[in-house]
Amino acid sequence: MVNHEHHHRRIRSKALAIHIGFIPLALAVPLAWIYFSYGVCQETESPAALAVCRGLQFSPLLPALVGLLAVVFIVWDLARLGADLKQAQAAKWEHAARGYRALDQRHKHHVHFAVLQVVLVSLALVVWLAVKAYRSTH
Repeated sequence: MVNHEHHHRRIRSKALAIHIGFIPLALAVPLAWIYFSYGVCQETESPAALAVCRGLQFSPLLPALVGLLAVVFIVWDLARLGADLKQAQAAKWEHAARGYRALDQRHKHHVHFAVLQVVLVSLALVVWLAVKAYRSTH
């Protein structure tokens, strides 16, 4: 039996990175955006600064994008684990289910919690922006 602990370790470390870094990022980026949009953008008159302010309009969604990217990397590691288990030449996205089934319960818990964090925080950011957009037009 081949030891696949290096895959487990890589998956666990990425999930732990989400646990530790995602919530602070999801709090810091919108707060910085509020400061910038209400402080700098409200008082600017130059066309270049106005263009930058319009360009940063959706920056509060950056943590959601980073979280989604981290989950994609975890799924790819699961696919690599599944390919190793199947002894395939190259990993394919279809191997992710096999890799997930090969995880023990402790590692599955890390994956579940990381995905749940990303989904809930991303949903909260989208709802916050939707309410903000609704209030700004009414």
